[in-house]
Amino acid sequence: MSKEQQKNKEQIQVYPEKFITVKEAAAFLAIPDNTCYRLCLKRVLPSYKTGNFRRLKLSEVSEYMERGRVKRSDQ
Repeated sequence: MSKEQQKNKEQIQVYPEKFITVKEAAAFLAIPDNTCYRLCLKRVLPSYKTGNFRRLKLSEVSEYMERGRVKRSDQ
């Protein structure tokens, strides 16, 4: 590996994806907290448990929102 490749490898930084709480996800989706929690329990919304806490990836919540997008009519 050349010095330039090594330098480029050292410059790469990994930024962890943002995790949000159920309450934050509910606010993002504009739905009640308990509805968001229920969607997690039914595995409609992917979530992750750490101890007693449930977290969601912001990108996955956004994808869920996009899946529900209403298509435009071409009138």
